[in-house]
Amino acid sequence: MPTVGWICTDPLLLMMADALLDETYEDRSIVPGDTKAHRLGRVGSVNVFISLTESPSAADAVRIASDMTTEFASIEAFLITGFSAGVVSAGVNLGDVVIRPAITSSAHDAKSSSPLMPNILHSAVDVLQKEVGADGRWLSSNLPPSSDLFQFTHPVNNDLLDYPQLHYEIIDPERQDTRSADFRDEPGNSTMCFDTLAVGFKRFPVPAVAILGISKCTESPKNNTSKRYAAANAIAYAKELLQVMRNNLVRSVDDMTETEKIVPPQVNPSLPPFQRHQYPSYGSAVLLVIPTENKGKRRILEEAFRERAPKNVVVHAITVPVDSDVGEEPYNNAGAIGAHNRISNALTRLGTSEYQNVLTTKGIGTVIVASIESYIQTENINRPTDYGIVVVHNAKTCKTAVRISSGVTVPLAYVNRARRFGYEDDQNQGRVTVGQILAANVPGLDKGDWHAVLAERSRYDLLRDTVRQMQIPW
Repeated sequence: MPTVGWICTDPLLLMMADALLDETYEDRSIVPGDTKAHRLGRVGSVNVFISLTESPSAADAVRIASDMTTEFASIEAFLITGFSAGVVSAGVNLGDVVIRPAITSSAHDAKSSSPLMPNILHSAVDVLQKEVGADGRWLSSNLPPSSDLFQFTHPVNNDLLDYPQLHYEIIDPERQDTRSADFRDEPGNSTMCFDTLAVGFKRFPVPAVAILGISKCTESPKNNTSKRYAAANAIAYAKELLQVMRNNLVRSVDDMTETEKIVPPQVNPSLPPFQRHQYPSYGSAVLLVIPTENKGKRRILEEAFRERAPKNVVVHAITVPVDSDVGEEPYNNAGAIGAHNRISNALTRLGTSEYQNVLTTKGIGTVIVASIESYIQTENINRPTDYGIVVVHNAKTCKTAVRISSGVTVPLAYVNRARRFGYEDDQNQGRVTVGQILAANVPGLDKGDWHAVLAERSRYDLLRDTVRQMQIPW
């Protein structure tokens, strides 16, 4: 089990970190005369040794890190959680979290890591960034709902956004700066200045990651809403990072090749009728409207319509990008709902003046909208499976064709990981796709077509077969 040193630059951060330990290994009492409180415990499958700095300075953090590695030689990396009373600017707001992995002079020595085996903490930062990007809505899920910490992440304050954003920077001690123009610490405040800490990081005994909550430096102790909000967000991110270190999802492409299988299609669902849209007829041509910018899906639909068009019928294709309104990752019946929504939204948008010129200049007499929506089926099934639903609707005749593709099974652990980051309106509307989770943990995997490796059959081949088998409602 790896061990990580964790330095907190404020008693509030130490209190919150202590509250989130899954297990405590030692007495929490502070040694008389010692102003540095220590905690030793576990988060997930990672041992953590937590210490509080005596003063928010780079030199103090480096000294404490050296003391901690002397006491616990097994420490592989350091987390530093702190505040930054930064200048709030475009894209950076109070309560946001800045994550700064630091390159250290010892980055390639025997104690840390070689270029071929990146440090485990830095690798976790990379995975988490690829999984969720800048979205920090999930942070509060790391805090017990009944605790004060959870309440801190839901402040009633007009200056604070409903959820934080995550900002990633790299500290390069050789340059002694940070690679970001969005944020700078205000001089003269009592928080640790992490722009100058870049120099201190060079002296850290092992690689380190700084996790900073953006707060106000002018708040009084009795009114420190932004500080508590920033602290809770920073600590919640730190806990997730520790859990990612040993979640056993990181694999190589070779490990994942041909581990899943192709399964038959589900029964085609019944969709609610589409609202009728009447467009003036300007000729005999067919306008194929594709409501997504996904290049692979667009190519499949365009090829199928042009190959199968009735004799003497000209087909023109346009993209009308609209939302599915079911989140980034639909589950279960949200797949069919998403396809229906895209077609409805595209039909509405097509009736605006923006597309009037297309209808007239192309001589359009018939409008057909075709949507392909991928989704994960988890209900009434032995193993989670990725399917595609193809819906083709003729706006002139009001005829609709629906067909489900063959599916590809998905490892449950990656589905659970994707769902862990939350939903939109309900639990079938995921914010993070399973493909994004797979690609983040399996370097070299295509997030849009992981099927080609796991089942050795491209998602787009399965969808192409499905479209070819459909009766297009010309």
